[in-house]
Amino acid sequence: MEKNNEKVFPQKNKNIENERLIYTVQEVASLLHSSPNYIYTLIEKGYLPALKLGSIKILKTSLQNFLIDNEGQDLSDINNVKKLNLEMIR
Repeated sequence: MEKNNEKVFPQKNKNIENERLIYTVQEVASLLHSSPNYIYTLIEKGYLPALKLGSIKILKTSLQNFLIDNEGQDLSDINNVKKLNLEMIR
């Protein structure tokens, strides 16, 4: 059956088919090595845009923008976001 589909739709790009455009809160938490509760807090505080499609979802582009916009920030206390102090890490 797959071979027939390839003949009928030769332009079909399997990479696009497998490309994720949207994530669940649990998937974002896993990607960021965080907890779902923390992701919900980021959403509630307005740091991470989301939408509801049955359950809360995050667009891939929103996640990418969040990471770019907050690079160099210490988000461990979401109520007191500050510049990351690299001297404390060493």
